[in-house]
Amino acid sequence: MVGARALAGLAAALAACAACASPDGNLIKNPGFEEGGSPPTAWFADPGLAPKGTVTLQASPFRLGRLALRLAPTAANSDTNKPLAIGQAIPAAAFRGKQLYLAGSLQSTGGATAVVAVFAISGSGAMAASASIMRGAGTQGTARLEDVFQVPDAAGAEQLIFLCAVNGTSGTALFDDVVLSTQVPKRFAAARADPGPPLPVKVEVDAGKALRTIPRTLYGINTEWTWNGNGIWDESAGRLDPSLVGLTRDLGAGQIRFPGGTFSDYYHWRDGLGPQSARPWQPGLPGEGKSRHVLGTDEILDFAGRAGSRMLFTANVGTGTAAEAADWVRYVRAKRERPAGVDWWEIGNEVYVNDGSPASDPITMDPAKYAAKCAEFAVAMRRANPAIRIGAISDQNYWFQSYKEWDKAVLTAAGPHIDFVAVHNAYAPMVISDGGRSVRDVYRSLLAAPELVRRNLAKLAAEIGALKPADAKRIKIAVTEWGTLYHVQPSSRFVDHCKTLGSAIYTASVMKAFIDNPSVEAAHYFKLVDQLFIGVVGKRGDAFAPTASYYALQLYTRHFGARQVACRTTSPTYDSRPNGWVPAVSGVPLFETLCSLSADGKTLYLMAINKHFDRAMKASIALRGFRAGGSATAWTLNGTGIDANTGTAPKQIPGITWAKQAEDEVNPRFARGGPGEVTLTSKRVRLAGSALQYTFPAHSVTVLEVQR
Repeated sequence: MVGARALAGLAAALAACAACASPDGNLIKNPGFEEGGSPPTAWFADPGLAPKGTVTLQASPFRLGRLALRLAPTAANSDTNKPLAIGQAIPAAAFRGKQLYLAGSLQSTGGATAVVAVFAISGSGAMAASASIMRGAGTQGTARLEDVFQVPDAAGAEQLIFLCAVNGTSGTALFDDVVLSTQVPKRFAAARADPGPPLPVKVEVDAGKALRTIPRTLYGINTEWTWNGNGIWDESAGRLDPSLVGLTRDLGAGQIRFPGGTFSDYYHWRDGLGPQSARPWQPGLPGEGKSRHVLGTDEILDFAGRAGSRMLFTANVGTGTAAEAADWVRYVRAKRERPAGVDWWEIGNEVYVNDGSPASDPITMDPAKYAAKCAEFAVAMRRANPAIRIGAISDQNYWFQSYKEWDKAVLTAAGPHIDFVAVHNAYAPMVISDGGRSVRDVYRSLLAAPELVRRNLAKLAAEIGALKPADAKRIKIAVTEWGTLYHVQPSSRFVDHCKTLGSAIYTASVMKAFIDNPSVEAAHYFKLVDQLFIGVVGKRGDAFAPTASYYALQLYTRHFGARQVACRTTSPTYDSRPNGWVPAVSGVPLFETLCSLSADGKTLYLMAINKHFDRAMKASIALRGFRAGGSATAWTLNGTGIDANTGTAPKQIPGITWAKQAEDEVNPRFARGGPGEVTLTSKRVRLAGSALQYTFPAHSVTVLEVQR
């Protein structure tokens, strides 16, 4: 919210306001603004910022004292590098290498975002480190927010700049009882010093009670046609990228979805045929930059065949026709000699989205129109190949719906023509305005979201079950897009957290929710590769590399059995606060398990997901219908901390600045990303009999492969 270019001037201007610690450790003078003044006593307001808004005091809504600071921005407050703010300066030498407690009571109204921030800067004004808490535009009421700031242990950190600031061009931001203190609350210090002994959990496995055969189509992945398929096609070498072929094969992707998400409803498949040099350049979405159709039907079929995957194609219902879709089915059917079979076809993507955006406006349609088009497409496509499986789209999710009773209209009219419904109900946490929340607070919501996905899938299954018996029996569920998604703007301090260990734990937990629901027959993580922030494969330097969620999926595809069996777990729970798209959730299990058998019944697989940030879980495992013979392998996905990552990084694009990403306040690892920070390891362990003991490490996903 304040750029490095603005800090040098701030440092000089604030030098006269240097503070000293109060008896309670607070380095900020007049923190509650009770001493009055204009600007408030001990605070500096840059006269050059006067056109950006007003700085006043008003009656406090926080019940902490008489007065609160009020910042009211104007239309001139558009530069987030130098917003309307007041501040204080503190010499940093005494605090180098130490942690300081950052807190404040904040309220925002209208379009304003209230920000309390601290920066460690050098004598030249260069930023060495920063931390902030924010109350975003559109949030209701007041909030007490807090964080911990690590002061760099370097002589270059000469001053700490503390600011109360407002982003936005309208509304107001209120502040009271702001703190930058040498006294870090005990709850922070205690968690760092000793997380405590392992927590006890109980697991009961009934290997004789089969629940379902797990379809390989649950382990699907999304790809897109634009920008050479985000690197799938190596244009310089004129071939599929061999490293991505290998990574996809090693991932064990059961099905590949193509040609994209929203791109699908602007995609005309014939543009991807013929000599690549003669194919057209087109935008993926209205108003976007153009790319050539070098990754077309033949190329993606070849890619899937080499990777050992099957295919799901999304037909263009937004700007295409039923005849066009049927011709695509015929074309693909003629390619059946290719290694990749094509069985699944989805009619449209998210045409139920009606948000006024340039991408949705040309293709959105009400449920009656979509249902009629879906039936028309399905009939034409089925004539082209009677063996295919056809899906309609459902708007079922736990965060928004643009049209009322979409599912009722679509299932009633199109139900007799379809084999599955496609949903996108497992994105989380989407912290559009994170409000300055800590990493742990956001991740608690992230790891609670699988409970909401579970409920939402049950609701959709019940809707299908209420159809005519023949339709209810035939129609299944496919989650054709899902995954971690924090934000879509580079300015977000969470946008790149899709790659962390915490996100991988979410990935494992959501996959468990899919397997637990027998109506769910396919799922496709979004997406395989992305040179920005969202793929399970990213770029580390010039090479493609797996992210943490890649390894979570690989545990399922390579180290889990084909037959799910019953498993019950008794675990400690927690309650999460609302964050982004995820409302508050109560009673979230900290420890989850899922069990399966190999096809020959000789190996039991017990997957355990430990969501606790700091503490291990000591499990007492009771086996029925299976006796461990003593030989076992433990495969464990873990890392150095909840925000650890493998070091992939978004592509650096001229004109785009990626925000400094938030880090765990207890054990910050995000900025240290690299190959050794997240690992998938195996070790031999001895487990014998029908009563087992095993300790699962904190923030981990483990599969025990137990032999009879």
